[in-house]
Amino acid sequence: MRETIAGKAFGKMKAETLKPVKRGDVLLTSQPFVYLVSGSLKSLYCDFCMAKKSGKGLRRCSGCRLEHYCGRECQAAAWKIHRLECQRLKRVAPRVPPDTARLMAKVILKLQVLL
Repeated sequence: MRETIAGKAFGKMKAETLKPVKRGDVLLTSQPFVYLVSGSLKSLYCDFCMAKKSGKGLRRCSGCRLEHYCGRECQAAAWKIHRLECQRLKRVAPRVPPDTARLMAKVILKLQVLL
């Protein structure tokens, strides 16, 4: 039988109550360090919240014209990191870097923002 510990913040947990883990229980949630919508799916998904929108539902970044967003809220929330990427994407336009290169660039930019 598997068990989980329900208690205080991670790292300072006390075994207050033990309960069995059932199939389908969420044990851990986390946010990715960086993420990227594949180039072939860019016109279908928001680059910030990953919501699926079809047709004219997405708005493009006016700078690089590569990223797509649901609306102003998603674009504003993504701007902290995207503004750095946007400057670089405008320099290589109209060529679009491969997904792998863009993902590595996002990792580097995120690390620069954190340091």
